[in-house]
Formats: sequence, C-alpha cells, structure tokens
Amino acid sequence: MRIVHVAESYLPRVGGLEVHVQKVSEGLARRGHHVTVLTMQEDGAPSSPASPTSELLNSVRVLRFPENHSAHRLWKLRGAYRLLRPIASDDRVQMITRGPLSGRLLLELLRCTVDVVSVFGWWASLLPFEVGLARKVRRWRMVGIPLFHTEEPWSRSAVHPPLLNRCDAIIVNTDHEKRFVMERMKRQTRILVGGVGVDPDAFSDRDGRQFRTRYGMGGGPVVGYVGRIVPSKGIPQLINAMRFVWQWNPKVLLVLAGKRNLAIAQADRQVELALTGLSEAERARVLLLGEFQEHEKASIYDSLDVFAMPSTAESFGISYLEAWMCRKPVIGANVGSTPYVIRHGVDGLLVNPHDPMHIGQAIVRLLSDPAECARLGEAGYARTVSEFTWNRVVDRVEGFYKELRSPGSLLAPATDG
Repeated sequence: MRIVHVAESYLPRVGGLEVHVQKVSEGLARRGHHVTVLTMQEDGAPSSPASPTSELLNSVRVLRFPENHSAHRLWKLRGAYRLLRPIASDDRVQMITRGPLSGRLLLELLRCTVDVVSVFGWWASLLPFEVGLARKVRRWRMVGIPLFHTEEPWSRSAVHPPLLNRCDAIIVNTDHEKRFVMERMKRQTRILVGGVGVDPDAFSDRDGRQFRTRYGMGGGPVVGYVGRIVPSKGIPQLINAMRFVWQWNPKVLLVLAGKRNLAIAQADRQVELALTGLSEAERARVLLLGEFQEHEKASIYDSLDVFAMPSTAESFGISYLEAWMCRKPVIGANVGSTPYVIRHGVDGLLVNPHDPMHIGQAIVRLLSDPAECARLGEAGYARTVSEFTWNRVVDRVEGFYKELRSPGSLLAPATDG
C-alpha cells in the first residue's frame, strides 16, 4: 500500500504524538508498504520559506514543510479577529489561528497518488481541514487519528464534528474516545480502537538498582513520574499529595524525570509554585532529574516503587505501559480515557486528579502493601505484552487500512478493533 501520514511534528522531536506517528509509520514500512510522513519544519530550520525538505528515516520518507509565519503574524494584528468574524465563526477563526498553515503541504496532498492518508493530532486543527479539502478532489481514503484529550477544551471545539464527518474512517486509542467521536458524527463511519504500544526490547536492559546508586536515591520507597513536567499531567497535585505521604513516612522520595517548562505561561507556573511551597526538609525529598537520554528511561521506571501520573490530558497514556513493562503499579486519574487503560484494583489505582489527599492515600496504600504492588504490576505487564506492543498496534492499523481499500468497505459497520 501507499500510505501518507500527516502530523504537526515528527522526529527528532520527542513526544506522545511523535512516537505514535513514528512507530506506526516505521512498522508499516518494515512490512513493505510505501510510507510518507508530511510534517512541519522546526522553527529555525535552514531552508527558504518555499522549500520543503526531504529525507529517508528508517525506510520512511519524511517531507518537512515550512510554516507560513507571515499569515500567523497577520492574525495577531489588532482588528484581525473583527475582520474575520463576519465571514467565519469563532471556532473557524480559532482553527485558522491554531494552524499550522502550509500551502505547500496542501499542494502535496492534492498531487499525491496513494491509498490512504491519515492525519494525526487534531489540536493542530488546520491539518485535518487541509486533508479534508484535498480529499474532495482525490480518490484516496481519509483516516482521522485525532488523539482527543477529551477533558481538554480543544477536543470539544465545534470545528471537529464537520472534520470527523469528512473522514472515511477513524482510528481512536480507547473505547472512551470512540464514544466521544460517535457522539459528534452524523453518519455511520468505520472506527478502529487501535491503541498505542511499547517496544518490549527497550526494557530488557533496565537496571533500577544501578540507577538508584548513580543518583543517590537510597534504598527507601520511591514514587515517581516520567514525562513532561507540566500541570496538565497532574504534577502540582502529585507534589502536594506527597505532604500526606511524608506524614506517613518522611523517607519516601519523589522523583520527577522530564523536561520542565519554566514559567512560560501562567499555567506552567503551577508546578513552580507547588515546589516553592514546600519546606526545606520537604524539598530535600524531591529529586528533579530533568531531561534524560532515551536509553535511560527503562532504568528510571525500574528504580521506582510506584508510578503516579494523575493526568487530565491523555488520549491513552503510554507512560502507564512503560511502567507496567517494569512491573510497577500505576496511579492514574479517574477521568477521560484513563479508566479504559487502568483497571482499578486490577493493574493500578484510579484517583480524583484534583484531590491531593486522595492521590496521597493511593500512594500510601501501595507503598504499605508490597504484595499488592507486585500483583498490580504483574497484571499490567501481562496485559501490555499481550495487547499493547507496537507490533500489535501495527497489526491492527495495517489490517484496517487493507479493509478500507476493499470495495464496499465504507458501508461496513464500525469495528472495535
């Protein structure tokens, strides 16, 4: 098959979207399919505004297009919204200004001869709009992979239902997201619950004990989080929850591993405020590891006793799978897609993400019961290796793409994957 994947960003940038697009694209390429990724150039890329760049990464052709920054500067001019509103709704204006805007990417879509075009990550809502425009004059199948964070306002924008209804098929990460999508569609459309995955081989050489020694973490209990240090991941609430945990055992260490956004916006300052609100003694029980090399990730998870991510901004949460690959119990938020990933009391615990006391109680429950920790971690591991490896995900996506090429496929009922 000839496949095009469209996404706002791609390697070498690292994040949930980038990993998702990379693993699916490379997995399909390894199976002999011709896969191209259309994405945006990073700011400061050494090319002229009219010139996309092309490269071959792990058998995937990657075309990077420059964004039309002049158009975005125009939207920011005083009075720009007033000029647009008579001809476009507020949601359409927001879609235009969220971008990214690239006429060259649209031209590439209009001339490409492929079987399937899938567009990932709909917070950049102009991309599915451009794919939908091209679909009107091309014969390939359009697949939406929105990765909705259903608890965040952008997911509930009025621009998405028309875009969803332009798709020939949809791929979602969970049954929760599937229902969220179906509520916004006027017609029956094929929907695959594809999920996300991990590479088991990436966890074969982990060494949590050596990692603890390297960073002076000691032999006491450790609670940790691995990922971007941002408020939407529940980091301020996790920090505040530790005050309850430290009343139970002051020797518990909190490890936060990942990139920090240092007061870029008002919301980002919530993490800094939570940290500065700790006493000197409490602050000494928090280890900020900062950014780390990808090969260190498995050992970080392995060094923990409990992984906690009470996030309200997930379409799935690959981090839970990564913790399970190290047989660690996980704590997640009882909102959105997370309850469809974590089975409460079976392979992890679900908490109120807005209640630090509830989060703290869940941490204490696990740290005080090693047998439960082991049971939950083993259950999560077994489920991950059977359902949520990238090979399994690519199996599902490949089969779905092949079905879409069959005559009459668009008339078939939606599938649960």
